[in-house]
Amino acid sequence: MAARLRDPDRAIEQGLLYLHETEVLILDQGRTVFRSAMTIRLLPGSGRFGREDYAALERHYKERNLQIHVIDEFARRGARKIADTLALVAAYFSWGRDRFVAAYFAGRKELLEFATTAESYRRIVEALRNPVQERLVQARETGNHLVLAGPGSGKTTVVVHRVAYLLRVLRAAPESIIALTFNRSAAIEVRKRLYDLVGNDAHGVTVLTYHAMALRLTGVSLAKLGETGQEPDFEALIGRAVDLLEGRVEVGADADELRDRLLRGYRYIVVDEYQDIDRRQYALVSALAGRTAKEGDTRLSIIAVGDDDQNIYAFRKTSVGFIRRFTEDYHAEPVYLVENYRSTQHIISAANEIIAPAPGRMKIDHPIRIDHARLQEPPGGRWETIDELARGQVQLFRVPADRNLQAQLALHEIERLRALDGEADWSDFAVLARTHETLEPIRAYCELHAIPYRTGERVGSGLSAIKTREGHALLGALRRRSGRLIPARALFRWIAARARADPRNPWWEDLMACAVELDLAVGKVRVPALEAIEWFYGSAGARAREAPGHLNVLTAHGVKGREFKHVVVLDAGDWKGGGVEERRLLYVAMTRARETLSLFQSRDNPFLCALGDSEAVRTVEPKVLPLPSAALDRIHRELTPRDVDLGYAGRRAAEHPVHAAIARLRVADQLDLIERDIRDGAGHMVGRLAKGYALPDRTLAAVKVSAIVVRKPRGQEDQLRARPKVDKWETVLCDLTFE
Repeated sequence: MAARLRDPDRAIEQGLLYLHETEVLILDQGRTVFRSAMTIRLLPGSGRFGREDYAALERHYKERNLQIHVIDEFARRGARKIADTLALVAAYFSWGRDRFVAAYFAGRKELLEFATTAESYRRIVEALRNPVQERLVQARETGNHLVLAGPGSGKTTVVVHRVAYLLRVLRAAPESIIALTFNRSAAIEVRKRLYDLVGNDAHGVTVLTYHAMALRLTGVSLAKLGETGQEPDFEALIGRAVDLLEGRVEVGADADELRDRLLRGYRYIVVDEYQDIDRRQYALVSALAGRTAKEGDTRLSIIAVGDDDQNIYAFRKTSVGFIRRFTEDYHAEPVYLVENYRSTQHIISAANEIIAPAPGRMKIDHPIRIDHARLQEPPGGRWETIDELARGQVQLFRVPADRNLQAQLALHEIERLRALDGEADWSDFAVLARTHETLEPIRAYCELHAIPYRTGERVGSGLSAIKTREGHALLGALRRRSGRLIPARALFRWIAARARADPRNPWWEDLMACAVELDLAVGKVRVPALEAIEWFYGSAGARAREAPGHLNVLTAHGVKGREFKHVVVLDAGDWKGGGVEERRLLYVAMTRARETLSLFQSRDNPFLCALGDSEAVRTVEPKVLPLPSAALDRIHRELTPRDVDLGYAGRRAAEHPVHAAIARLRVADQLDLIERDIRDGAGHMVGRLAKGYALPDRTLAAVKVSAIVVRKPRGQEDQLRARPKVDKWETVLCDLTFE
């Protein structure tokens, strides 16, 4: 090998950098390898650094900042007249600094303090046009901040622009920033918006969910778990990550040294949706930030953004107690972000009336209000002139708690609004409810009247695309290239070609979305095939699918973080709990609306009674109600892996016809269900329901393939039944429709 190398030192360097990039070993940002072997001895009489010690460094950074603006000025002048650029270059190299600045940056000297161009600074800071947002984005590097942000107040904007400010203005290394989000959708949104704002500078910023952060810190591979049939225990992983960061795990290294290696130079942490964290996630944030550390150098600067009024996941053991403790934990005063850029004044007023009675609110003296730029707009927005009936008021329909009836009224109202706005698209509308059951007649109505719609249900009830036939094909292609570096865009093209050949199959769409996210994360950098496999295992989990041009049919829990022009909230008697958590949930549902909001109120609703007296609300009591429609009583049941006999095909030999029959099936193909046997259109057996699955007492109307899962023997789980006769097999999942 040595004889073939022209430059052995460079080869070694490139090899080490590759191992560092793939995290086989860590070079501590490329500076050192063996930290534990380093010893620092202070010379006698040495003391603290004084201001004079930093003078040379300060001059260096000021000159670097000037050079950034000189290059920008060079480009601007060159676009107009090349002679101007030549004069600028001559002046830069022959004049003194003060004379040059006075001549070429007169009236703009303050910009030279920033390590970014005037246009970049304008986009990151000045374009916000909100003093509170600007102050948060430009907060000092050190110190901690709690942002209490109401709905529609630009919470994600603050997160993204703060990170951009650190990157572009303070020139923080991308690798020094962590952005933690509540779920994968939020992480994707942050990545996309950050890339739109700062381009390739966004690559290298760590944007992860709590689960993904725990995986990274503990070094656990989802791909290896998946190949052995194991499911990750994320609660245990978060606990282990905390133990590692706090030095409670014996790994043969000093606790402080281990923490430094794990954090790899992180200095800043931005946490989104802080109100929705649970006990373990709270401990992870504390450990990352070094909250209990004694030495200031080991602590990260933290900005947490959240809203106790929007804590709606108590059933997942989240608690508003943690956001209430933030000021004490991190010695930070809360900053209130309450200007709403989303909704009309009428919608804001109605939402404030709903949330105001909630006990223990942190923003009790800071209600959300319309943003300053829209203060002179009519309280009903543009619908005051478009809609002569409601004139932009929130509509409160007082009707019986009947799902069938409410579905008809809701769609009639949506059709009325669509007729008034010729540019309205189905995706501008959302029908929300407390439970999935309340939405069943909406789905049936859409199918009956050929209205395109999407539900918030995770297809396959949590099934990851990587476990499907399509995911298995992708993994196989990547494993065949295990020694290569692959561009993310090449992966996208490979998947897109298969999606075009199978247009009814949404699993290819899921995998394409994962490839787009990989491209956002790494840019033009080629990634090892094994790293790409790990990425798909981590990002191809259950996904809510986007569907442009489709009516949104969602639960109130599933709509968090979304917004729509028009929102209808149903009430089939399922808002009668009356607790503070349900009050928050209704508040979240209402504040998704931008232009119009229609609320249905049944007799038992404890929250909407007081709204009838509000000037922002128009009460509607229909004199004539539609008759119940039997066609709207259809229900859907999408089978999960728990609902079918997963080993049915696996217990048949490779030559058994069941394998060929399943291989011929495609997603969306029609099937039959006879007794508990699942058969294809030709009557061939392709699967069987699980013994424990209870069919609804309804007439079966349709069965179609929703997914085909690839399965392998799973150790003891399969040994308890008949031993599989093949190394791998496919299992069919179905979507059942009942009348």
